[in-house]
Parts: sequence; structure tokens; C-alpha cells
Amino acid sequence: MCNLAILGCGNIAKFHVPAMKSAGFNISAISGRPGTQDYLSSFAAEFDLSDAQVFNDPIDLLNSDNWDAILLSCPTNVMLEYLQLALKKDKPILAEKPISHRSADLKDFLQCKNVKVAYNRRFYGTVECAKDFLLNNKNSIMKVTIPESSNEAFNSEFFPERLPINSYENSVHVVDLMRYLLGEISWCHHESIKTQHNYKALIGIGKSELGNTILLDSCFNSSDNFAIQLINDAKRLELKPLESAQLYDGMNVVHPTKDIPIRRYLPVLKNQIIEADVSNMKLGFRLQAKDFKNFCDGKKSIAASIYDSYKALTLLEELK
Repeated sequence: MCNLAILGCGNIAKFHVPAMKSAGFNISAISGRPGTQDYLSSFAAEFDLSDAQVFNDPIDLLNSDNWDAILLSCPTNVMLEYLQLALKKDKPILAEKPISHRSADLKDFLQCKNVKVAYNRRFYGTVECAKDFLLNNKNSIMKVTIPESSNEAFNSEFFPERLPINSYENSVHVVDLMRYLLGEISWCHHESIKTQHNYKALIGIGKSELGNTILLDSCFNSSDNFAIQLINDAKRLELKPLESAQLYDGMNVVHPTKDIPIRRYLPVLKNQIIEADVSNMKLGFRLQAKDFKNFCDGKKSIAASIYDSYKALTLLEELK
């Protein structure tokens, strides 16, 4: 059995633990911020980790020899520090995305082949539907909507020259999916709309290496939902939200009536999939854990690499 250490036992780790157990990992060690011994003990009790060694100092866990692989689920602002230390062990690493908020920070790590990045939405069944749609409908157009939240006071004080922090923690998931589905992407046109201190929107038109056209709009605080649409002639696959996939093909014409005196054109819904996972696990985490176990066993993995994380961040930064 593969012994897994977990560094970082906050909210995201609570989703990882049952998934990792279901994939066959034995959680042998945990740690968190220095001085959180009581919390770590309660965390171990909550998830039945009585056999796991609790390290009060993350450095001690990283230097120990009682793990075969490690999950780094610590905050992004300390991720690189712990990643550098974990790499010295030359063992499989799963690091929570995006690893850093700046693509430049990842340049020295691009050749690290033993690291996977936890972009869990790659493992959605709806994303598999999108891959199948693209396989069967060449040269489809991709339309992407990213209505990220933005707090003007917060962003103007702490990030006056950068995108809202949520863009790096949340929106980057969607950018990773764009590359996962279409391959490399380059922007043909992009612009940012902003006030003196705050971004209001990012607009991008791009091309994929496969020839697909991408239309992206990110209107911060918009009354909308995250969405990816794939369009080919009359067929349209809509992931909105990403956990739900609707396939439309054709239009029904509804003629004017006395009550509604206008002609309406309604898309014909052919199929719908709503994402679900077993045992109430957070979506994507069970298959992500299984994929990481395959990676540890030397088998094929579809999880993101550090290069993928670097490219996703780069695409976001180019829109500024």
C-alpha cells in the first residue's frame, strides 16, 4: 500500500482525505501550520487517521521517511517553499492549484516530472462529454464565460496592478480546461476594461493549435455563471455550470399567440448530464485521487503538470 503524507489540513484537505482513501492510499502522516497541534489532532480524529503520525512542524514531515507520496494542500502563498523541500525526496507529489499566483515563479520547476497539480475539474464527466463532442465535431467554436467576483476595495489595496486574486485561485480552473480540451492557445486579440484601480472585464479572442476559435468574456461581478460552450453548426454543447452538460441540436419555432405575441426560437435539448459522484465526495476528487494513485504506480495520468499550471497562468496574465 502507498503511504501518503498530507501537508495542509484546511478545508480543501477535507475533500481530499476520503478520496485518497478510496483510491487505496494509506494516510501515514499529516501536518499543518506550526502551532496547530490541537486542530491537527481533531482533524485526525474526524477522518479516522489514528495511524497517521501528526507533525507539528511541516518541515519535520517533509524530512521524514514514512511516506511514499505527498499531497500539498497548503495555501498558495507558502506552496513553493514546501514544494521545493518535497522535491528533494524525488517522490510523487500532488500540489493544489495554481501553485503560485505568478507564472514566472514556476519557470524553475517546469522540468519536474514527479509533480501533478490538482485541477480536479479535469475529472468531471461533463468534461469528458466535451472531449467527445470535439472529437466528433471538428473545428468547433468555444465560447467561455468567467464571471469572477471582484472586491474593488480589496483589490485596489493589495493588488493594484494585478487581476483579482480569485482569478488565480478559481477562474484559472476554466483556463486549464480550455487548454485540456483544445491544446495550446494563443490570443489573437485581447483587452481589459478597468477603472483606476479595479478590473471590470477581460475580453479575449484566441486560436487553438487545432484551429478552434475561442471567444472569452470575463466580466467581473456579472450576474452569470461559469460556462463553456462548444458550437458546431446546429449542435451546441453547453457546460453551464461546469457540473452540468446540455446538448442542443436544432431549434423549435413557437409561433405568436395571443398571450405571447412574438415568435420564439427554442433550442432543442437532445441530452443532459448532471455531474454526480459516489459517497457524496466533492466532484472530481475521487477520480483525481485514482489518477494520482495510477501516477504513483507508474501508470498513465491525465492530471495537470507544472507546465500546464504555468501555461494557464500565462494565458490569464496575457489578458491584463
